Amino acid sequence: MKIFVTGGSGFIGTNFVNLALKDGHKIFNVDNLKLFKKDWNLKHENYEFKKLNILNNKKILELLEYFKPDRLINFAAETHVDDSISKSDVFVKTNILGIHSLLKASIDYVKKQKKNNKFIFHQISTDEVFGSLKLEENENKFNEGSLYNPSSPYSSSKASADHLLKSWSKTYDLSYNITYCSNNYGPFQHPSKFIPTVIIRNILERNVPIFGDGMNVRDWLYVEDHAKALLKIIKLNKVNEAYIIGGNNELNNMKTANLICNDFNSKRDDFFDHKSLIKYVEDRKGHDERYGVNTNKIQKELNWFPEEKFSTGLKKTIEWYKLNTKWWKRLYNE
Repeated sequence: MKIFVTGGSGFIGTNFVNLALKDGHKIFNVDNLKLFKKDWNLKHENYEFKKLNILNNKKILELLEYFKPDRLINFAAETHVDDSISKSDVFVKTNILGIHSLLKASIDYVKKQKKNNKFIFHQISTDEVFGSLKLEENENKFNEGSLYNPSSPYSSSKASADHLLKSWSKTYDLSYNITYCSNNYGPFQHPSKFIPTVIIRNILERNVPIFGDGMNVRDWLYVEDHAKALLKIIKLNKVNEAYIIGGNNELNNMKTANLICNDFNSKRDDFFDHKSLIKYVEDRKGHDERYGVNTNKIQKELNWFPEEKFSTGLKKTIEWYKLNTKWWKRLYNE
């Protein structure tokens, strides 16, 4: 299959592109390289790359007409919740106006393809569009039919993008998929994210900041499992469907930080305790209490299950950041 990827040089996009190439797909990747400054994907005969902002609607259309893809997958997004609170403008611009640009180009592309009625626009969304669950309601989880109730400028911009896509489908008969993923972790994640921050500050032996009381719960999904789920959805080729993708690993932030600190402690032969680095800081505004997801649909329809246990995935991630200090030091800001 020919897949047009936007934001394919970022964290999730990079992991997906490399796996898709190994699976035999042809990829054209568009990314503005804002965060990572470099395309980290494999050099491959079935891979093409163009540095471009997705707001450039005219150029996006030209590239679609050149590559003639069967599917567009949009990974491009501003994703850091803290940044969305202090700098919301760029989130509206990239996450809302960006998908608007892609949708316009997609509609024009489909109109010009006489026989291309199989084109699918696939939006990578987040479980954060559904808002927050109560800590004490352990059995309550988000599913594909959950109501949108975003809490932050980031999640509201992603919710807006989802609504634009669904309305474009109804108005212009554009086929789509939406996938709602839980919190990803793994290699190539930006140092500003929670798990990389905890790992890096343990490497540097500096204070590890924990918002509030550290009891906020997240479901952790190993990024390669996410990419494998996306490939299964692509192969199914079922239109106008939504799927939740989660790791079934609900942990509060304090426990996650302690697991990382314990891993560092196990490698030491002195009496230093890495858990002493943990420091509580003022809580984030509008901080969601808990995310939990019900993955029954994707399990039943696609026979997809997360393969990586959190314990092994976390160890792999810690080792990756230890071995790739040159990579994250270029991006790391305390």
